[in-house]
Amino acid sequence: MKNIFYSFIMILFSAANCPSQWFLQQIDPAVNLFDVRFINKNTGWVCGDNRIFKTTNAGENWIEQSNPAQALLWQIHPVNENVVYAAGYCTILKTTDGGKNWIGLRIGSPSKGCSGQFYTNLWFKDENTGWFGGLQIAIRTTNGGETFIDSIAVNRSMYDIHFKDDSTGVMAGFGATLRTTNSGADWYEVELPHFSKSPDVYRMSFIENTGWAGTLSNKIYKTLNYGIKWDSISIIQPNQNNNRTHCVEFSSMLIGYSGCTQGNIFKTTDGGITWTLHPTAVYGIPIYRSIYAYDDNIVWAVGRGKILHTTNGGLTEIKSFNTSIPENNILYQNYPNPFNPDTKIKFTINNFSRVRIILSDLTGKTISILIDENLNEGVYEADFNGYNISSGVYFYSLEVNGKIIKTKKMILKK
Repeated sequence: MKNIFYSFIMILFSAANCPSQWFLQQIDPAVNLFDVRFINKNTGWVCGDNRIFKTTNAGENWIEQSNPAQALLWQIHPVNENVVYAAGYCTILKTTDGGKNWIGLRIGSPSKGCSGQFYTNLWFKDENTGWFGGLQIAIRTTNGGETFIDSIAVNRSMYDIHFKDDSTGVMAGFGATLRTTNSGADWYEVELPHFSKSPDVYRMSFIENTGWAGTLSNKIYKTLNYGIKWDSISIIQPNQNNNRTHCVEFSSMLIGYSGCTQGNIFKTTDGGITWTLHPTAVYGIPIYRSIYAYDDNIVWAVGRGKILHTTNGGLTEIKSFNTSIPENNILYQNYPNPFNPDTKIKFTINNFSRVRIILSDLTGKTISILIDENLNEGVYEADFNGYNISSGVYFYSLEVNGKIIKTKKMILKK
């Protein structure tokens, strides 16, 4: 058998075959999630439909919180561990004890009519001062929601909002972005350029004065002066087969993530100029509507009944080696073993094949699919991180062209 030379860079960054390491966190699959926010790497909230869930262990467990709303919740904003606000159709909610008890600052029902007050976004500077936008409306509060002021009509339906200080803020939605320099008393329109029709923006992301906006037509816009001017910098994916970009989230000036229809998550490492698809091996086709990045590596994405989480930026390293290839496909023992929480899985492929590395628990339930792609003959090594699973015995299998070749046991000790 001849020696084969492989390029690690080509395997890791192939747009079509790049594997990823996103873990599915358990939540009610019936809930349609619209937003996710964290205050640190352990404590966060998600909302969707008329339901709110909280985690204090990075999403290993999500606990549903009771709330008085009967309407769809669009966004949630934790100010700190205790004070959290949520907004939705006809509804504004607040908690001062971390979500043990939620009170309705405004509660209505779309089916019963609520004067068109559909709040689809919110942003809070501190416990008392915050802004809400929605379907042709913008309001603010300076006393924690006891009263609301500057209730004005805007000529757009807005789906996201961000303030950099007491005075200057940006809203985005169907048709344009809006900007204020007087705390929201007035908003003026800022068009997104180079577009044949009105751009639709669901989510923005800001780092100081630099911001990004993703559109449903998959164009990415960037501003360097906090929304005074926007420029088109790239297209995430082809605008076909109902592909849509619903959200963008940047953890630093270069690293960003986008959530899309068709169950797709993309990542950029050059500030949004180029994007790489992350296959997620999640059954069903969720629409990822919100992403939160604690840093460049620790990220959550939410969609229809799904919460995905990664602790290594979404990439599973697959390393290949210059070596003689045995005639058989081989799965080696992971090392170290036991491990906490990182281990390596080495395997050999003797011919071009469809290869999967499948992780399962003691009951045989699939926990994760680490690799699912076509590989040339060679010796490979994949990294696995068990941050989001419990201590215990697990099994990993090498599947080649649909046939399980070998299964081995590994032990996670935390």
